[in-house]
Amino acid sequence: MKILVVEPYPYTRQTLTQLLRELGHEVYRVEECDETIPFLNSFWPDAIVMNYFLGEQTAFQLCSEIQDLFGEMPRMIIHSPVPQGSTAEIRALTLHFPEAVFVGSPFRADELQAVLQAFGHNPDADPEAAAFAALTG
Repeated sequence: MKILVVEPYPYTRQTLTQLLRELGHEVYRVEECDETIPFLNSFWPDAIVMNYFLGEQTAFQLCSEIQDLFGEMPRMIIHSPVPQGSTAEIRALTLHFPEAVFVGSPFRADELQAVLQAFGHNPDADPEAAAFAALTG
């Protein structure tokens, strides 16, 4: 699977890149949120793994921008620790963008791989249901 990592934190970006490559995925990455749209203009990944908090923007704002500009979105895995008060935002994101799945941090490698495998096995499936099935199944 071709995966774009959008991660402002260097250690997390490097760890995700290494983990995804070890799991056999082709990984691309951008360091800053504002690099995402130019990247997507030239290359469309199968999935994007991103932090919910992207510095100047949130994942919700970036997903909105992608949807507005391209009319579609790749599958999304959005990760973050869930700080108090942000669960409503995260739920709104997954309801508004059915391509997105939220994974709480920290997460295990097998959890991330299960979600990606669910995406790959049935690209038309509801990602949240596929992720839940993969993680509980």
